[in-house]
Amino acid sequence: MALPRHGDHCLAGGTGTYAFLIGLASWDAGGLQVEQFFMRDFAEEHSLLQELTQRIAERPVLVTFNGKSFDWPLLESRFTMTRSIAVPKLAAHLDLLHPARALWKLRLGSVRLVELERHILDAPRLGWHRENDVSSALIPQFYFDYLRGGPAEPLSASCGTIRWICADSRRSLARSMKCFRSHPAL
Repeated sequence: MALPRHGDHCLAGGTGTYAFLIGLASWDAGGLQVEQFFMRDFAEEHSLLQELTQRIAERPVLVTFNGKSFDWPLLESRFTMTRSIAVPKLAAHLDLLHPARALWKLRLGSVRLVELERHILDAPRLGWHRENDVSSALIPQFYFDYLRGGPAEPLSASCGTIRWICADSRRSLARSMKCFRSHPAL
């Protein structure tokens, strides 16, 4: 059985929303592998989606945080809009947001990933520190600025944020699964 792959992405647009930055993390050869797919312009969407299809075919199990309700439906619509790339078939998709809400929403108020890392996984004690984290609300504007000839540096920081989320989510996933298994309500 293939090990699951963790995924995250950034979006640009309104009604014609594009996934212009997609991050995947998986374990290969005993180590964590993080891949990022960046769409330098809208013409690259087809190639980006083909690569994503190939990676999902290799490991058809996704583990996400809010991916089942947000990320994956958006990507499904982008595949459909190409009219030439079939939506990849997933063997399973575990979205950790839903059990996190059930377990910790009342206690914490917020079940944002950064809050769960801080309060449930005890990230500071583990030495996990997000550095130069870019607000997700700013990333689409950075992308549009880049497309108009603006600097790539803000997007580079965004790539670092996605890389950190993908890499650290593998550690978070392992600790989260322990928390979920030990919770009497599950």
